[in-house]
Parts: sequence; C-alpha cells; structure tokens
Amino acid sequence: MASDQDFDQGMDFWAFIGVTEADGDGAAPQPGQAPQGERAAGKGRAPRAKAPRPPKAPREADEVREARKAGKTKGSTEVGAAVPVAKGAPVAKGVPAANGASSEPASVRPAQWPAPPTAASAPSAPSSPSWEAAERLYHSLRGHFTARPADVVDGPRRAAGLKALIGPAQGDSGLAAKVHDLLNGWHLLGELWRDPDVEEIHIRGTEVIVCGSSGVREIPGFGAIDAARRAVEAVIVSSDDAGAVLTESGGSIIVSRRNVGPTDTAALVDAGVVTRQQISEVERTLRDLSAVTLTGPAAWVVLRAFASLIPPGSRIFLGPFGVLPRGCVAAVSPLCADYVVGVRLGGEAEEMAAAGQIGALIANPRTPFTTGVRYTVSGRFAAPGKVTAH
Repeated sequence: MASDQDFDQGMDFWAFIGVTEADGDGAAPQPGQAPQGERAAGKGRAPRAKAPRPPKAPREADEVREARKAGKTKGSTEVGAAVPVAKGAPVAKGVPAANGASSEPASVRPAQWPAPPTAASAPSAPSSPSWEAAERLYHSLRGHFTARPADVVDGPRRAAGLKALIGPAQGDSGLAAKVHDLLNGWHLLGELWRDPDVEEIHIRGTEVIVCGSSGVREIPGFGAIDAARRAVEAVIVSSDDAGAVLTESGGSIIVSRRNVGPTDTAALVDAGVVTRQQISEVERTLRDLSAVTLTGPAAWVVLRAFASLIPPGSRIFLGPFGVLPRGCVAAVSPLCADYVVGVRLGGEAEEMAAAGQIGALIANPRTPFTTGVRYTVSGRFAAPGKVTAH
C-alpha cells in the first residue's frame, strides 16, 4: 500500500493504480469501478523520480455551465446536445463536453468509452491446424502409432490410420491428416501430393514451390532442413506406390507425377493446335536425338504432349513442368540422360542440347540456340492456340 510520503515524492497516482494514456481512451476508472487486467495484479507502477504529478480534474466547461443556468440541458436528446459532466470527474478523451465538440450523437457516447477488445480477447477467425501443432501431437504419439511412406495415398491403410488418430486429435480431421503425414514421413509434401491441382513440387532447402493447373506459386515451406530431407527420403522410398518421379535441377528436388497433363497428341490435332505433319516432324527430330524448342506462354502444354513422342526406354532428365513418357526412366543428371525435357532448363542441359550431345524438348529456353525444330505456340498460359514454325 502506498504511503503519503510516496505521493509527496512525486508518485504518479494514475500510473500507480494502473491507468495510463494508452488504456482505453485514457479515462480513469469511475468511483467504485474495479481495476482490470494488470491493474488487479498491482502492475504498471511508474518510476518515482520522474513521474509527473497527476493533473487536476477539469471543471465543467463554460458552455455547459451557461447551458445549465439557462435550463437547456434538462431532458435534451438532440444530436450534439451538451453532456453533463460530474463535478471533479476526469473527462475521457473524445467524449464531448459541450455542443458541437463531437460529430457523434451524445446519446450514444457514454462518459467513459469502453476500451476496445485486446488481441487476447478478440474473437479469431477459424484457421486450419498448423504444422507446429501437428508436430507436438506427433512427438507424443509416434511411439504408439506407425505409418508407411506408401500410406500417403488414399486407401484402406490410410483410412484406418486417420480413424485411429481422430481421437487424439480431438475430432479435428485436418490435424489428424497432418499428424498422419508426419508419421508416414511425407510431411507437407503429402498434403500437396493429394491435391489434384498440384502437378509438381519443387523443394530447394526448406523452400517449396508448387506448379499446377492454377500456375506456379510459393507456399510456406519446412521449418527445418532435416524435415525437408526426411520428406524427400520418404518420397524416394514410396515413389512407385505414389506414382512420383524425383529429379534434380539447379539445386532443387522436383517431385512430379508419373502421368499427368495432356499427353495425347491426337487431342491437339483434333483441337487444331498442331497438324499431323508437325507431329511427324517432331517425332523424327526427337528420334534423331536432336532438339525441339517451343516458345510462348502456353508452350509447356504442347511440350507435355510432344514428350509422348520420345522413344520408349529412353533415360530422361526432367526439368520444371517436364513429364516422363510411358516406358521411359528418369535420370538424375543430363550427363546420364538421352533427353532433357522441361521449361527453361538452362545451364548444362541447354549447353549439351545446343552442342548436339543430347536430345531435347525444351519450352522457353533460357538461351537461344540452333535446334532441329523451333515452334511458337500462340495463346495464353494453359490455353494453347496454333503452333507455327519459328
């Protein structure tokens, strides 16, 4: 309890009881009102040496006094009408003390305006469970629950695992799914892999970029490099069951679907995008281990269809938006590949293709070079128009 000597030495009374300029609208508590928050705990004490003395409580405004004498304030409900202020009571900031002092109706402006809700008390919008919450639950359960990397795909085993986890997750199916992906090792890659709109996942360190029908976008990645490494290892183990293909390009690990996107050249012919003569020309060029390049925003769509013309049994190094044709195998580097396939491959892949050392199917190459066939694809992204010779 503060003594009289404390106040004589300059203690800020309002700071002592927990009221500061930042509290609500700066108003002091009314008589009989209990302190809130940290005030109840006795916090908020200001330094004694520099604390200013509390200002004297303002008296009634002259206009209010004159209005009281004229008898104009009694029973007034007009917008902007004078608000009686109790003698000796502090005035809250923004509260009108006389006519015209505020643009808001006096009838809806109480003498002490309630403080806005704090971040802790304000209602929050519902959000999906975070990976941090999933990891906490995972660490408490991993000795009791197990899952295989192949369980990332929907099936009876995955369904049984999710059913077993729904209890520990307190009925939160989203949290249960995240914990299951931590148990099978895929981490956030599992969630992305089950999204039908995602065609490729690029992992570079802890960063993750996805490519799909809605374009290319970066998403929140892994919290640690070890988590990213374990996820890639899980993909490698279960790539056959999941239908995934892993390649490396420019320091990134690319996880792509084995069969995805338009790979039917007949569909492009029927749509008038390419002619049968152009199909024959591309097939002959690829068979001769030469290069085919395509330019234009929609070039990657045509590239996927042309990839089906690569001879079966070939070893292919896949770049961004590349697709592995049926009967072919993925190569980890252009140095051990027959073909390179992808968008803006750059570097060693394009250098080898330019030198005629490797077959290539490249959309929008980083550097122009002489190729067997050069086409321009009209139309916007994922909506190809006609293919014409460049």
